[in-house]
Amino acid sequence: MDGEHTALKEGFESLLQELASVGERLQRSERPAGEAPHYSQIEGFAHEMGRRLSQAIQRDAALEIAGSTSRQDTCPDCGRTCALERKERTIQSVDGPTEISEPVGHCPHCQRSFFPSA
Repeated sequence: MDGEHTALKEGFESLLQELASVGERLQRSERPAGEAPHYSQIEGFAHEMGRRLSQAIQRDAALEIAGSTSRQDTCPDCGRTCALERKERTIQSVDGPTEISEPVGHCPHCQRSFFPSA
């Protein structure tokens, strides 16, 4: 696992460098030729790209968790086995609204919905 972890970190760093280069070129293409940006514009653009990356990681991680959850769980009130479905919703993360997918159960006996813990 250590070798895989190291390879993933190296791949991430490589993609991050490529993304930074593309981001800089994108930002440059959005301003008039020859115009130098104020540093606050560079920083603002970089921060927004970081927020978007954070939201994408959160979305993918929640999807992975939802996909690895069983198709049924017990109702926290009555203990009956209930089917789970995947539900899309928007959460307010520190980086802004983020669409996630999570498992949700509905107990027909108790007439309540519940979110199983991971």
